[in-house]
Amino acid sequence: MFRVEENFTFEKVISLALPSGEDQEFVCSFRLLDEECFAQQLADENDPDRAILENAVVGWSGIESSNGAIYTFSPQNLQRLLELPFVKRALTRAYVDGVRGSLEKN
Repeated sequence: MFRVEENFTFEKVISLALPSGEDQEFVCSFRLLDEECFAQQLADENDPDRAILENAVVGWSGIESSNGAIYTFSPQNLQRLLELPFVKRALTRAYVDGVRGSLEKN
């Protein structure tokens, strides 16, 4: 049975290849954007990936700050992560794979 949810979310494990060569992971929660919202963000001339992620990322776990404290989700902390090109690429790939996977299963 299919259950229509008003705010559909999904989680993906984000695998990062750090510039140092080290591999690390964390879990990110995404909100599925409706087609209109996705199209609006995709039309952002400056940085469509950032625009999509700013609207789609709703949380994470498994991220620590440099002093070992839990790096909690907030819009400001998301902006800091999106400044790291390898993180932004990995988040974009995970979101698209999650959406594509849900489309392929249906």
